[in-house]
Amino acid sequence: MFSDLGGMKDLLEKLMTRVIVPWYHSELPRKLGLTPTTGILLHGPPGCGKTTLAHAIANETNVPLYQILPGASEENISDVFAKAYNTPRSIIFVDDIDLIDSKGIKSQLRDSMGHHHLLLIGATSRPESLDPALRGLLREEFVLAAPDEAARRDILKLLTCKLKGTFDLDEIARSTRGYVGADLEGVVREAGRLLMRRIIGERKRESQSNPDWWKQPIWGDLGNHGITTSDFQDAVKRVLPLLIREGFLAVPDVKWEDVGGLHNLKEEFRTLMIMPLKFPNICETFGIENLKGFLLFGPPGCGKTFIAKAVANEAGANFIHIKGRESEREVRRRFSLARACTPCVVLLDEVDALSTESAEVGFGSVMSQLLIELNDDKESQGVFVIGTTNRTDVIEGTLSSWKKLGKRFYVPMPGVDERFSILNALARKIPVDPAMKEAASAVVAEKMTAVEAFSDTDTCKPRHFDTALKKVFPSLSPAETRRYEDLAALF
Repeated sequence: MFSDLGGMKDLLEKLMTRVIVPWYHSELPRKLGLTPTTGILLHGPPGCGKTTLAHAIANETNVPLYQILPGASEENISDVFAKAYNTPRSIIFVDDIDLIDSKGIKSQLRDSMGHHHLLLIGATSRPESLDPALRGLLREEFVLAAPDEAARRDILKLLTCKLKGTFDLDEIARSTRGYVGADLEGVVREAGRLLMRRIIGERKRESQSNPDWWKQPIWGDLGNHGITTSDFQDAVKRVLPLLIREGFLAVPDVKWEDVGGLHNLKEEFRTLMIMPLKFPNICETFGIENLKGFLLFGPPGCGKTFIAKAVANEAGANFIHIKGRESEREVRRRFSLARACTPCVVLLDEVDALSTESAEVGFGSVMSQLLIELNDDKESQGVFVIGTTNRTDVIEGTLSSWKKLGKRFYVPMPGVDERFSILNALARKIPVDPAMKEAASAVVAEKMTAVEAFSDTDTCKPRHFDTALKKVFPSLSPAETRRYEDLAALF
């Protein structure tokens, strides 16, 4: 039933007014000279509740649901439609419709257009792979997005309504960024297992002398036992989100304090992106328009990718990493996923690889698709794009015309103070020798990038820094450094 669905209030409202009521009371659109919608497409990331929603629609309207699964033959599809035609009102649900024989389903779908008592629901997590002709027959599309924090709280409230214990749903919702409904169900189940393990362990210790302790009833009076916030925190660590497990999203492991130096750039991102994401009401009140695109350019190894990951982590946004050259379909799929997982940061690493001037033959279409995605303001609310490049020729050429990556930031070679900050950030997780400051001073005196400053050391003892300085050399010559600085002055 709809009451069992958490985090779908707005979606259900759209479904009711645009599809369910006109289909259930088909005389209403017919009296107005309209045709009721008899085919819809549900799409979104795996685990977001597409199948659950289809069954809820059938339960709410009290009509039978016939299901077509991937691999169904044309004969099987015909049999399902025949059963549906002989039912006064029914729903056909096609899961993973992109994997179904499109020829068979298309012919049946065309024939079903005149049967207003039949509602066909298709579901897919790969809408870009769906046959365009088949997609065109499904008149309405609804996106089931990955739940935001408020939606996750609603889902958790439903999942935990019968649980015994005291726990903070707000805290759990905050700590489950990137988790879809199926993941949250797994978290609740795992938290319950942790409580059961604790109870069983206590009973075992109480009955050590009895080898048959486990045969005795242990579920009588549970006393003060109950699931706690700590159980949920442990459960979150044990349940890997489906979108990450399947490679749809990445989890940036870079925190703000891990970024040494780049103080001005960090402040820019804090103002232009992190604060608007964390406090959208303030921006709306003062009419501040969020910037959606950023281009980071500068020498290799200076922290462009690193800070992009830290920004996503600090902003509490989902993260999609597109590296170098991708196919047109893959770019379209990644942005479709980003729109379903807002707020989301899309990192276009080595964005110059998608430039028509630098890419191989055939990548012009990829560039075109990327520009389409970047210019789709209406559909890309909550999607932020950060591009990185160290190609000065591309910065001066094709990329300079990308209006959506119009906010450019130069990521320079770190100065003396910044190199010291980088060393401190990199050394946070290892023992610090008292003489480290002296050794660090030797390193910061060299013209090294953020990567080089710590690339060959595994301790913080001065002798290791001395050895590293003899092995690691700056990657840029003074002339190359001046080239980047001259280019930065143009922007």
